[in-house]
Amino acid sequence: MPLAARRGEGITELLSAVESVANGAFPTRPRRIKYTDAALESAVDDLSRQLSETFEDVPNARWIALRLIEGDESIIKAVREKTLGTLKISKQFDFPQRLAQLEAR
Repeated sequence: MPLAARRGEGITELLSAVESVANGAFPTRPRRIKYTDAALESAVDDLSRQLSETFEDVPNARWIALRLIEGDESIIKAVREKTLGTLKISKQFDFPQRLAQLEAR
C-alpha cells in the first residue's frame, strides 16, 4: 500500500485497509513461520494446545503462545485472569472516528 506519512498521503487508505482486516471484511492469509529450533517449536505447539483447550474461543493460539514466550504482559495477565477470550480491540482507537479526523485535516 503506497504511503508517505510525512506528506499525509495514503494514511486514510491504510486505516481503511486496517479496519477491513480487523472487521473481517478482508480475508487474510497469515504466514506461518516454522522455527528451526525443535525445542522452541515443541514448546509453542504444547502451549498452543493447552491454550486451545483452556480458551475455546481463542482464534490463534499459536500467536498467543508466542506472545507468552516473549513475555507480553497483557497476554500473561489475560491468561492469569482467565479473560483471554474476551480481549477486544480497544475502544479508544475507533477506526471510523479516526478516519474522519484524518480526512478533516
